[in-house]
Amino acid sequence: MSDEFGNKKYFNANGYITKIKDVMGNEKAFEYNISNQLIKIKYKPVGYSGYIDQLLFWYNTSYALNRITNAQNTSDYVEFYYSSSYIGMPYTTSDGFLRMIQYSNGETSSYNYDSNGILSYVVDNDTGSKISYTYSIGNNNITNKNYRVDTVTEKTSSDVTGQQIGFIYEYKKTSVRSRGYDDVYGNNDDILTTYLFDNEGRTICAYSSNLSGDTIYGTSNAV
Repeated sequence: MSDEFGNKKYFNANGYITKIKDVMGNEKAFEYNISNQLIKIKYKPVGYSGYIDQLLFWYNTSYALNRITNAQNTSDYVEFYYSSSYIGMPYTTSDGFLRMIQYSNGETSSYNYDSNGILSYVVDNDTGSKISYTYSIGNNNITNKNYRVDTVTEKTSSDVTGQQIGFIYEYKKTSVRSRGYDDVYGNNDDILTTYLFDNEGRTICAYSSNLSGDTIYGTSNAV
């Protein structure tokens, strides 16, 4: 598959991407195991005769991703911890809820869920800062509720609110509400960035406006 600029993408018989080649001739290749899980990303700069390994992906016996390693420096890695319940103890051997990510330098972030199994906040355990999420119900079906992100809020370790954004969903249109000139979220000064989609869900246009939509600050077409 080629785009209008001459970049090419290649796929295997299962529909998984196997190679990207840009217009300059640089290549990036993707390898999979028999379960169609990504196990390696490698690249070949233009002029090179062979590929250079870049990233290695490892999975536990539950088929959950548990490590990504820098192929050029295997002491540089990221590990993923899961639990089978939303409040269970996290292990690299489990699957289910992603509960913690640990970097090779010892830094960690933790993921916390509500009783519905919906992500409620993420904590940077080294700084104490966190990102919290609230949701609205898009489909109130008793057996299969559909939750949509309503707000995303940054908070400090002392729970002081930082940046915040909100989401408004409409047919073929999603708007993101953010702070305006006064740097205060939730008043008439806020800005809406609206994305319009085609029947396939692809972005066709984006524009920024005031809350009422009668003043347009900028617009762009999707490439």
